[in-house]
Amino acid sequence: MEGRSMYKLDYPGHNTGPAQIAKRSETRSVPLVKFEAHPTYTSDYKRWTLPPRVRFGPENDYKKPSVKMENSSTFQQDYIRRVAAPRESAKPPDKAFQSDVPLESHTVHRVSYVPHQVQPRTQRERERYAPPTVPMHSETTFKQDFTGPRSLPAESMRPSQAPFSSTDPLASSSEFRDSFVAWPVVQPW
Repeated sequence: MEGRSMYKLDYPGHNTGPAQIAKRSETRSVPLVKFEAHPTYTSDYKRWTLPPRVRFGPENDYKKPSVKMENSSTFQQDYIRRVAAPRESAKPPDKAFQSDVPLESHTVHRVSYVPHQVQPRTQRERERYAPPTVPMHSETTFKQDFTGPRSLPAESMRPSQAPFSSTDPLASSSEFRDSFVAWPVVQPW
């Protein structure tokens, strides 16, 4: 196809140059001369003459005390502290109580123990395996009691005749070859 497509045929490309950035033709120049001007509010604004404020109510001549205030309050001064005796601890001591009296060697088991005469245990000899001398009867209860199937075998549904097979060679002509009509087709690009 040589890389040709419908898009290239119907929409040919235009030879255009690179995109140009649009700039303003006139550049703004800032003058270097200082702008001398007087604002109008200095001449137009006039300050009002207000009367002094009059305070209503009693005059408060409170002055902050220069002497440092004590930390103790009247409650602390008047309160009489009564120190209670410390409570006796009910917790057991950590160290275990040990008696000073030496432990006697006599115990209940030693005092009331009665020795009995025990006979030594006799050990029997282990019986060794001896294979049986009589031969084993091979018939089982299943073989003795089994009477065979009670139903008749199913009849075969297979046909008795052999399948048909032809020895003639297969004809080369077919319905597609006989009824084929070649239509004129335009080759694509």
